[in-house]
Amino acid sequence: MKNLVRPHHRGVTLLELTVVILLGLLMAGMLMGLAQQQITFLNLLSRQNFLVDEAPLLNNYINRVISKADRFSVHAAVPAAGARVADAAILGAGPTLKLTYNLPDGTNRESVLYFRRAALGNPGGLFLRTFQPGAGGALNTEVTLYSATSVTTNIIFSIGAVGSPNAGLLVVTLNGPQNETIAFAGTTQQ
Repeated sequence: MKNLVRPHHRGVTLLELTVVILLGLLMAGMLMGLAQQQITFLNLLSRQNFLVDEAPLLNNYINRVISKADRFSVHAAVPAAGARVADAAILGAGPTLKLTYNLPDGTNRESVLYFRRAALGNPGGLFLRTFQPGAGGALNTEVTLYSATSVTTNIIFSIGAVGSPNAGLLVVTLNGPQNETIAFAGTTQQ
C-alpha cells in the first residue's frame, strides 16, 4: 500500500512570508516617520536659537550694566571709535544708550552702551565704552560685552514718550534672524 502522507518539509508558506514582509514594511515606515519628526524638531529648535540662547544672555548683560547707572539717555547715532556721544538725547528709539554714574566724590562717570552689526573687518557686538570722570574725561576702556553672531540682527534702546504705555520706561528691543522681536522694559529714570 502506498503511503499517502507526504514527508514534512521545513519552510514557510507564501501567506506567512507575505505577513512578515508587510509587518517589516510597516515597522520601517513608522521608523522613517519618527526620524522625519526628529529632524523637523531639531530644525525648529535650531531656528529658535535666538529665543532660547541669545536673548536671555543679552538681557543679562544689559540688565547688569543699566541697573548700576544713575541716569541714562538714548541717542540717535553710534559715536565714532573712542568718542563720546555727540548728538543730543532723543525721546524715542536709537542704537546708543548713554549711562551716567554718580561717584562718591561728586563727579560723574559716563559710559556708552551700543550695538554694532558685524561688517567687513569690524566685529559686531554689544559694546560698553567707559570714560574717565569729569567733563572732558578721556576714553578709559572699551569692552565687548557680547560678540555678535549672525543670530542677533539689531538692538534698539528707547524711552517711552509721555502718554504712552511705556512712558519713562527704558525699553530694549532685540531683533532676531527669523523676525523675532523681544522687548525688555526697565524702570523709570531717577
